Amino acid sequence: MSIKNMALEFLEFMAGVIAGSAVHVVVSNRAQSNVTVALKSRSIVLHSQAGLFDLCVAARILRLKSDTRFRNVNPDVRGTRQR
Repeated sequence: MSIKNMALEFLEFMAGVIAGSAVHVVVSNRAQSNVTVALKSRSIVLHSQAGLFDLCVAARILRLKSDTRFRNVNPDVRGTRQR
């Protein structure tokens, strides 16, 4: 199912539900790949031929990256042995 006929508001809603927070979605014919994820700006750039699955995977990546940012606050402490 191609996303080119879907409303942008619907795509942002779906991505936000999957990502767990607001996501900015851009659909462009000029994108060189089907999907691009910008982590800092929490944006997803989709080619007009991309599918709904591409959107879901990109939103899931945003969710996983935001979760791991707070999970390991000090990675040096984890895995060290106490004597």
